[in-house]
Amino acid sequence: MNSALLLENFEALVDGESSIKKLQDIVLQLAIQGKLVTQNPDDASVELLLKNVKAERNNLEKQKKIRKVKLSPINLDDDDLYELPNNWSWVKIGQIGDVFNGNSISKSEKEKRYTGIDDGYNYIATKDVDFSSRTISYENGVKIPFEEEKFKIAHKDAVLICAEGGSAGKKIALTEQDICFGNKLYATESFSGIVPEYLFYVYQSPFFFKQFSNEMTGIIGGISINKFVDLYIPLPPSEEQNRIVEKIKELFDLLKELKHNKDYNDELKTKTVKSSLNSLVKEDNFSGFIHDNFDAFFTDIESISDLRSTILQLAIQGKLTRQDNNDTPVLNTLSEIKLRKEQLIKSGEIKKTKSVENVDGEKINFKTPFTWQLVRLGHISPKITDGEHATPKRTESGNYLLSARNVTNSGILLNSVDYVGDEEFERIRKRCNPDKGDILLSCSGSVGRCCLVDKDNHYVMVRSAALIKVFQDLSANKFLMYAIRSPFVQSQILEKSKSTAQSNLFLGAINSLVIPIPPLEEQIRIVSKVDKLLALCDELEEQILQSQALNGNLMDSIIHHMMNAA
Repeated sequence: MNSALLLENFEALVDGESSIKKLQDIVLQLAIQGKLVTQNPDDASVELLLKNVKAERNNLEKQKKIRKVKLSPINLDDDDLYELPNNWSWVKIGQIGDVFNGNSISKSEKEKRYTGIDDGYNYIATKDVDFSSRTISYENGVKIPFEEEKFKIAHKDAVLICAEGGSAGKKIALTEQDICFGNKLYATESFSGIVPEYLFYVYQSPFFFKQFSNEMTGIIGGISINKFVDLYIPLPPSEEQNRIVEKIKELFDLLKELKHNKDYNDELKTKTVKSSLNSLVKEDNFSGFIHDNFDAFFTDIESISDLRSTILQLAIQGKLTRQDNNDTPVLNTLSEIKLRKEQLIKSGEIKKTKSVENVDGEKINFKTPFTWQLVRLGHISPKITDGEHATPKRTESGNYLLSARNVTNSGILLNSVDYVGDEEFERIRKRCNPDKGDILLSCSGSVGRCCLVDKDNHYVMVRSAALIKVFQDLSANKFLMYAIRSPFVQSQILEKSKSTAQSNLFLGAINSLVIPIPPLEEQIRIVSKVDKLLALCDELEEQILQSQALNGNLMDSIIHHMMNAA
């Protein structure tokens, strides 16, 4: 993609903060390669500019107003350098400006002597230089009296760059007033004919940052002033420097406007999507809405997440499928569940648990079909328990010991899992025995994630995960899993979670969760419908992620190509 085509397609490439940064990098890289503006043969010679700059430096050195610098010879065969346009020249920073660092002040000294002063130079530390906006916060309450001679002064239009630590080479700003500044910042005061703003933009370019990073040393990372002044920059005539600066400003303003418009449109779309999805929960027009608006509305990860939640909410409201009067009445099924639980308690296969209050009088903000019933989860589950409370004896390998981090809405994840030996495994399973088809629920830290167990006699758990068993011939376990993930039940989980250092969902709260239950046949139909819709959401999300990755890779490729262009 050539530079003209790239600039023509700015709007299409703007997609969030990362794309803005990459497009800015591309603009800066084009600028310092002489590809952003047209060269003018009538511009003054860059050789004449360098001759005048050298004379100015020599004069200032003789007057001892600036220090002498030792620079290595310019090597045009250096692999990092590229071919410049006619009437440009490679130079070292030390040739075209005076570079110096500031003064450090201890915290106590700063508070005692330089805080609360009315008159003086504003003292700028690294924290006062904003990484994103490239601006300086001057009013930080710290000033250096004008008469204090030991402090170095960076005058208006000096370029500041952080030289040490995590912000090295990243925090860059152009001073708008005379200042004093910290010793982790370098100031560059350019000589006549070197446009300060041009230098400001060069410092931000990928080419310059690559050089800067390659010269950094030390544990915390930093570049010495001697190495800094020896870095290369491409120099055009003064007139072209000004044209480049104006073009960069124009394009950066355009990017800012495009980003603002995109943010506004995204916010408007998000509000529209949320409002429309909320209305779907109240009206039975889901299929038509989705069919008519998929391409227009569901184009980002957040909107897909909202869509998933809406699908689950509609599912437990009976709005995804049609009721069938030939279904087995749900009251018959609930009676059978109650009878079977009593038999298991009598035989000693399960323990009698504390009774759960009746759901009568429970208020919900939607209506369920007349064939449905509201129940507590504890009424339909033969066993709800959590994992081992004592600290299990872990081993390097063996049997899986699950915790909340392994329980996700995508299934049981085993990429970061603990293990226990056979004896510990058998001991823990006597209390908590997750088997295939059971439901697991995260109940500590990030509460509310749930999934189905995929294998028999394969796992044990610790306290942070809970087990919910179901009669799988009387309840569709996947329907219950989807119901628990629905906004209706998730809001209950959030309300019932006890927050101390972290959220915890205790067994009594899990037992008391209210679930809308349809006839078993309809549960199965709902699961089939939800499976298909969520699979479509997964497909759309994958397409979005691929598109974002391709967009990012395209710009990375452009930057790489420009930086390595001969």
